Amino acid sequence: MHFIIQSEIRMSKPSSPLLRLMLVDDEPLSSQLMSEMLSLHAEVSVVAIAETATDALHLGQVHQPNVVFLDIQLGGGNGFSLLPGLNCLKPPPLIVFVTAFEEHAIAAFAENALDYLLKPVHPERLATTVARLCNALGSARSRHMESLPPPPDDPAVPSSRMAPEDVEVLRDGRSVFLLRPHQIQAVLAEGAYTRVLFENNQSCMVKRGIGYWESRLPEGLLLKASRSLLLNPKCVVKVKARSRNDTDFYLEGRTEPLNVSRLESQRIRQAI
Repeated sequence: MHFIIQSEIRMSKPSSPLLRLMLVDDEPLSSQLMSEMLSLHAEVSVVAIAETATDALHLGQVHQPNVVFLDIQLGGGNGFSLLPGLNCLKPPPLIVFVTAFEEHAIAAFAENALDYLLKPVHPERLATTVARLCNALGSARSRHMESLPPPPDDPAVPSSRMAPEDVEVLRDGRSVFLLRPHQIQAVLAEGAYTRVLFENNQSCMVKRGIGYWESRLPEGLLLKASRSLLLNPKCVVKVKARSRNDTDFYLEGRTEPLNVSRLESQRIRQAI
């Protein structure tokens, strides 16, 4: 059997860490590095490390982890093929994919993965994931439910500001979008929701207030044109006045302009 059971990563861990975590990766060095980074988080106890799909299913039954860090490319298998077996655990563990391949992210989030980490994993990015996991499991405990937490696209408060290389996961119905900050052209408030406009003439509606985006996106990326509109001035390619009080702003690649008020127009023009 190609696995190592680790009952303790460092002496300073609490007796009952919130996150009981299993690593599934066919590269021992990768698992070792991840274990070392996770050992800096007192909330985490790595209870098992598996190198194959068979080992992962066996160790999952033995140790009942509540979190699995899962590689996609496994020797003789595929991380996605493990999901049905892992979901049979009671309760099913939260899944975080850890891979060198960015192109599988949409499929991963479609499977309700809580997060998607790209190798090499940076300590700051890992800390964000640990915080999300703690929040998810803490919420589940408080509700006394043995079910997956709400998807990460519906947070009340952002955990931190995005870095330029970070990815925001948005769900609109059955569609899943993965956006980096620079791809967002504008955010429009619509009641308790916001409509996010992004490149290639696409948009999606998400249950997040506009304040979320003000606190989440990198500082200075979007201009606050009004209480209901955030706009990336760099995306403006054409300005056309309809009247004294109405102006159309055309954004790169979009067929329909944004119609804004006189005050909004003045603020945007100053930033262009």
